[in-house]
Amino acid sequence: MQIKTTRFGTVELEEDKLIHFPLGLLGFETKQRYFIIDSDEAAPMRWLQCADQPELAFLVVEPGLFFPDYSFDMSGEDREILRMEKNDDVVVACLVVIPDDPMQMTINLMGPLVMNPEQRLGKQVVLHDGVYSARQRLIPDNSASEEPALV
Repeated sequence: MQIKTTRFGTVELEEDKLIHFPLGLLGFETKQRYFIIDSDEAAPMRWLQCADQPELAFLVVEPGLFFPDYSFDMSGEDREILRMEKNDDVVVACLVVIPDDPMQMTINLMGPLVMNPEQRLGKQVVLHDGVYSARQRLIPDNSASEEPALV
């Protein structure tokens, strides 16, 4: 299938590479089909491109690359939406925001995207335990703690 995007032009994609987010993403609940685009310029970050809205793409990264101790528990409801079995491998990515000053970029550790590649399902999980921030600095400020900030 061919999908037109504003950032990457027309992308040739196998349908089995689409990830369905049945509930969408926060603020984009009606946009439910996405796919991952690798980009050498953005590595290790990747793009989560919406298949239904050409201009909608999010920069994402695996949080463990920057925060090795990042972990959270998922509710039974979230696991059910993702059709997860006990031993299913999931992919976790977090949204990245790059402002005018790239040294101030942040990662949303409070709202990770959890994807079950076997089922081609995804869900943005909202962590309510107050451990992680939605605007954690990705590049630590040398004068501040390098631990993920509490909300």
